[in-house]
Amino acid sequence: MAGSYKTYALVVVMAIALAGSIGFGSNASLRSYTEWGYDSETKNMIQDLISYRTQMNDKSVNVRIGVDWIFEPTINFYRDVNDLHWLQAADREGISEQHQYVYTFENLTDSLETSKYEIIKKYQSTNTVLMRKIMVPNQ
Repeated sequence: MAGSYKTYALVVVMAIALAGSIGFGSNASLRSYTEWGYDSETKNMIQDLISYRTQMNDKSVNVRIGVDWIFEPTINFYRDVNDLHWLQAADREGISEQHQYVYTFENLTDSLETSKYEIIKKYQSTNTVLMRKIMVPNQ
């Protein structure tokens, strides 16, 4: 009786392991991960930032982007991959007055003086927003 119980348990465990392996294998990727859904628009945001700067003929260097800490690694990855020397590395210090651009969750913009920013683009699938600080000429 004990032998058949062990055999039955082994078959069940092996079936579960096989099913789990098949599920993991079909969804595994080094390019993305479903748990990182909040970050799915970051690549698009970088492309939109590049397009916006090109459209505005913005040739400024040492551009700083303020982000929530959660976006810092991916933004720096795309900064390096796209060889964006004009864009300073993002940090995890949050958003400050020194940032010309901001990328954050839309519901967190309440803490900003939104009258000082113009929205470049909203990303509906992640509820994030790319904004540019409005530069006021010296009076």
